[in-house]
Amino acid sequence: MDTTFVAIIFTVFCGIPCMVIGYMIGMKQKRSLLSSWDDDSFSDPEQVGRIMGGSLFLMGLILLVFSIGVIVSLITIPEACIALCVSISLPFIAGLLSNLKYGK
Repeated sequence: MDTTFVAIIFTVFCGIPCMVIGYMIGMKQKRSLLSSWDDDSFSDPEQVGRIMGGSLFLMGLILLVFSIGVIVSLITIPEACIALCVSISLPFIAGLLSNLKYGK
């Protein structure tokens, strides 16, 4: 399979949906999209929704930018893999920190 084709598929099926879902969670406050969400578990559920939605949107944006970078040959596959690892860790870190700060 061609690298460009894989990057396009990755962008369409991973980057853009993460950005859309992150927007819906963060801005539209659709916190029910988060797995096992319970408003009573947090002292400020709106802020936690903004943090989690923002981190998911940022993850999708990083995936989108680095996929486009691979498509136009600005970055190499190992660099894109490092960006993938960093972007995947963002929602986990945001979840841990928001649970520590806003958890009851």
